[in-house]
Amino acid sequence: MLIMIIKLICYYRFPTSGKTRKEWIRFVQNERREESWQPSTASKLCSKHFRKKDIKVGKTGRACLKKGSMPCENYDNKPKLATSESDDESDSKLVIDEVQDDNDDEDEDEDDSKSENDDQTDSKSLTDDTSNSKLDDPAEISLKAEVTTLRKQRLRQQAKISKLEQQNQLLKRKLAKLKNFVIHLVKKYDLQITGQKIVTPRK
Repeated sequence: MLIMIIKLICYYRFPTSGKTRKEWIRFVQNERREESWQPSTASKLCSKHFRKKDIKVGKTGRACLKKGSMPCENYDNKPKLATSESDDESDSKLVIDEVQDDNDDEDEDEDDSKSENDDQTDSKSLTDDTSNSKLDDPAEISLKAEVTTLRKQRLRQQAKISKLEQQNQLLKRKLAKLKNFVIHLVKKYDLQITGQKIVTPRK
């Protein structure tokens, strides 16, 4: 029997303000040995920089950090610290799941029920309909992959339809111009159009 174990890794952006943000920055500065380092809007931290107890999986399957969670060095298989998608010193591409700020007074359970399009997240979330949870069985993973494929096909078809509609409008405008040109010629040269749409000089 072949058993497949899928280990999920999440990436979290820096809190926008408060003591937690300062501690995150200090942690990275120590790791990089750069006291002047400051995060950019694309800076993130890997979930392996946090304890398991700091990560909460909500009712919908969303993995988020508990309020006030601090990064630490006590994690398994210490990865290289990556802070920005565009940072040349970073060895991996980072995306964000979700992180709660110090000034976030909302209950954690309310966070679990936020929609996928919540503007506090800037990229892929584990709650996406097509993401794979560690609790999913192979059949569910396969179905989610198929859903992802179908969604991509739908987007391609919609783009194709939009392009055809634009071409159709362009052809209609060209046809209207040709009709106006024909009318102009008929009037200019005193022509008449028969039932067979044959243009002949008027007698």
